Amino acid sequence: MARCVISPVLNTDEGGWPLLPACVVHTAMAPCRHGGEPACPTLLMFGEEDPYITPAEIEMVRDRHPATVVYPGAGHGFMRDGSNSYNQAASVDAWSRMLRFFTEQLL
Repeated sequence: MARCVISPVLNTDEGGWPLLPACVVHTAMAPCRHGGEPACPTLLMFGEEDPYITPAEIEMVRDRHPATVVYPGAGHGFMRDGSNSYNQAASVDAWSRMLRFFTEQLL
């Protein structure tokens, strides 16, 4: 399956988000670090054990975006199958959410 994940490159000069039809963020490049509001429907997913984003930053994101998904026990790269960081339960759920999200937003 081809990966259809969009990890946005944020326009940090203007503090804004790119103009995309829909966006999935599952990286430490979290909205709390760049400010602004997404200009498109956005799904935010993080591993609870990701060393690149602190629990306080995740809470800041959740405060602004309550639908944010945090996977207990998952670390950075939890969707990267074949790697040491792969977390099957989190990955299966994240892929399901992501594909459903893109289907709802883009079709």
